[in-house]
Amino acid sequence: MTGDHRFGGSRGFSLLELLVVIGIMSLVVGLAPSAVTKFKEASDYRTLVREVTTGLLAARRQAALAGKSVAFFVDLPNRRFGVEGMTSGSFPRHIRRSG
Repeated sequence: MTGDHRFGGSRGFSLLELLVVIGIMSLVVGLAPSAVTKFKEASDYRTLVREVTTGLLAARRQAALAGKSVAFFVDLPNRRFGVEGMTSGSFPRHIRRSG
C-alpha cells in the first residue's frame, strides 16, 4: 500500500500548532479595529482636503466670472467652510486644528 496515505504521515495538527494559530488570529482581530479607525480618519482627511480645494477653485471661478471678489469662509467654532452664498462643508469631528 505505498500509494495509500490514509494511515501514514500526519493525521492532524498538534496542540502547539493550534495554539500558535489561535494566538496569531487573536492578534489580527485585536489590531483590526485600530487599523480600520486609522484608515477611516485618513480617508476623511483626504476627503476634507479635496472638498476645501474644490471650494477654493469654485470661489476663484465665480470671482473670475463675476469680475468681483468672492469670499471663502472657514468657521472653526462651528466646524464649517465654503464659499459664501453656496452650500458649505463641515469638518469631521476627529479632525482638530493644530497650533
